Amino acid sequence: TLDQNLLTGKIPDSVWTMTSLTEIDIRDNAAINGSLPKEIGMLTNLNKVNLGGTQMQGQLPTELGLLSDLTNLILDNNLYNGTIPTELGQLTNLLILLLNDNNLREEIPTQLG
Repeated sequence: TLDQNLLTGKIPDSVWTMTSLTEIDIRDNAAINGSLPKEIGMLTNLNKVNLGGTQMQGQLPTELGLLSDLTNLILDNNLYNGTIPTELGQLTNLLILLLNDNNLREEIPTQLG
């Protein structure tokens, strides 16, 4: 993990090609920014994603729904906007989902129920 450091800038594009990754934890690096790319959907071995407490922004990619091994998706305290993708309902192993303190709008998809 790289949590609670003083990292700055965007997450390098090369991270999204590391198909053997099982965890991404960059939480609480308040100067990390950029958006979560659709290429995250290619990291099918991921079981934990924690980008909470950064300055990530943009819409959440629907490709998150391809991460079938994901148990923890923590994206709280960021600047994400738009809607919560209905594809998150495909994450049948998901135990923890934190999306609080963003700029997300509209209703929670029924697929998450």
